[in-house]
Amino acid sequence: YWKFHETDTGSDLNAVSFITKRKGWAVGRGGIILSTTDGGFTWTSEASGVNHTLYDILTLSEQEIYAVGASGTIIRSTDGGETWEQEHTGVTDNLYAVTQVKGSDTLWAVGQLGVVLRRPKH
Repeated sequence: YWKFHETDTGSDLNAVSFITKRKGWAVGRGGIILSTTDGGFTWTSEASGVNHTLYDILTLSEQEIYAVGASGTIIRSTDGGETWEQEHTGVTDNLYAVTQVKGSDTLWAVGQLGVVLRRPKH
């Protein structure tokens, strides 16, 4: 069965990603990013640096994380979510999903009106 875990944010959350069974992140409305280190029992808000809604999050390691969202937003953390840097996309359409090609460093993001973005990770 599904077990409820309270976040106390009052904000809509759109995606969650765990890198271990205890360490994960969730994203949502207004650029909110939450993190947990205890398997989701407690959540801590992190400053994303953006106000746009975030729709998806991808954890590549305990340090490297990507999130995508409204108005072409892609943000990246290389320090486990302590800080976030906005990446240039050249689009203003909403981005709804981000993924990594298995066995590759290539990242893909997709979004509104058929937008597809590709980026080599390095």
